[in-house]
Amino acid sequence: MGFLNGIDVVDLTQMVSGPVATMHLGDMGADVVKIERPETGDISRGLPPFVDGTSSQFVALNRNKRSVEVDLRSDRGQDLVLELLEEADVFVENYKAGTVDEFGLDYDTVAARNPDLVYCSIKGFASDSIYEDNPAYDMVAQAMSGTMSINGQPDGPPTYTSTPISDIAASMYAVQAITGALYDRDVNDASGEYIEVSMLNCIMSWLGIRATASGVKDEPYPRVGNRHSAVAPYKVYETADSYVVVAVASQGLWPKFCRAIDREDLIADPRFETSADRSANMDALYDITDDIMRQKTTAEWFDILQEHGVPSGPVRNTIEALEDEYTGQQGLVQELSTDDCDDTVPVIRYPVDFGTFEAPVTDPRPLGADTYRSLRELGYDDAEIESLRELGVVG
Repeated sequence: MGFLNGIDVVDLTQMVSGPVATMHLGDMGADVVKIERPETGDISRGLPPFVDGTSSQFVALNRNKRSVEVDLRSDRGQDLVLELLEEADVFVENYKAGTVDEFGLDYDTVAARNPDLVYCSIKGFASDSIYEDNPAYDMVAQAMSGTMSINGQPDGPPTYTSTPISDIAASMYAVQAITGALYDRDVNDASGEYIEVSMLNCIMSWLGIRATASGVKDEPYPRVGNRHSAVAPYKVYETADSYVVVAVASQGLWPKFCRAIDREDLIADPRFETSADRSANMDALYDITDDIMRQKTTAEWFDILQEHGVPSGPVRNTIEALEDEYTGQQGLVQELSTDDCDDTVPVIRYPVDFGTFEAPVTDPRPLGADTYRSLRELGYDDAEIESLRELGVVG
């Protein structure tokens, strides 16, 4: 039994932000019905890399969901989704501004049919803002939020974070807001709720202390590459064979680091004695420690630093991370497939561990695999469903 067992979700999302949100609702036990356009489905179904013709991106973002093909360009298709929404607890959509209005699925219309529904709209930019009608993807939000400006080398260009953090930030806030609204509805006897999640707003909130520092100093936060702007040593060090991260973020860690690198004389060096001293003399500190760290391999340094209690870690590539012993111990990688895919696709499971509840995992479904089942649950018989299929309303 999941935490959200008994919660029915209608999912009208595609690409990343919406699918991640609804996937995690499904991970927590909700019954998620994903509405997809006939023949092509979610845009992600067409994105490489493919495994036996199945998009690995789609598999990674759409476990624990049914797939229902409905043509929302037709009045009958819109009516079908409204029927699903009448029985649902949550509706999530992330189409561009105005699209759900064209589908007849705007909040006012849907709430009139189901006032207890939690309706969540994920957008690039907030409604009634100057950017409301602008199209947005993750990179756009990273750029406009200031996030790209603080990533990269000091003498290099702003750098995109390859992990789609704007999409994921929006999905996390969406899940948080949805579960909060469900609690308010079911525990506090409130009605349904309209929730709007803006990717730009969400990723700006992730700037957090960087935004605050910029406001206090009234200047852009610096691009510092693989080091911290104010804490040292806190950086990526080159080793004899690759790279290792060292994070001496408190005064108590400084002597441990010095002993680990066999330089106890640096502990009381007046240039480095306090955190403020090390920040002020960062270049001098790195001139010394950079040479030392190049003398051993990453594995050697990791063992030494861990032995001395210094926060550190090897810089792994994605394959190394997937194959690490820790990853295996945690069971973080799970192999999923679809009914039309002979091979499996590795995905990262829901990362939170609960005491009494294990997040379910069901393989992503082929396009339209659950259309008949979902319509039967609404009371349609086989003849009616076949008629809708022949009309092209459902796939």
